[in-house]
Amino acid sequence: MSGRLGFIVCMVLTGTQAHAVPLVCPPMLPAPHGSFEQLGAPPAKPAPLDGLRLFDGPPGEENATAPVELAPDSSKSIPSGYLNDYTFGATGKILMVCTYRGTDSYFRNQLPAPPKRCSVRHTNHETIASCE
Repeated sequence: MSGRLGFIVCMVLTGTQAHAVPLVCPPMLPAPHGSFEQLGAPPAKPAPLDGLRLFDGPPGEENATAPVELAPDSSKSIPSGYLNDYTFGATGKILMVCTYRGTDSYFRNQLPAPPKRCSVRHTNHETIASCE
């Protein structure tokens, strides 16, 4: 195994967060999802990524009666869409939820340590959401 790949695999297996490698929401549902957990039935036809929701809490927080959903620290308009950025301190666990257009199914991931930053870039053509 090459040195860099071995380092990344070792960090993933030990739960150490490598901030240089972003965790990116899959662009479509259904799709290979790596470390994400899929909730809900797969849609009848592929559904594109529609957004990112972040919660301060464990898996299931997204369905709580009064979920602790985090708001972006900054939001700006870009051609044909918007860019939302979230920044975090050194404590707390963040639940990352990737949402998909036209379906109630989603992917989620309880991040093992707070990310430094998460962002959502949404345009008429695509949505890209990630945490690092």
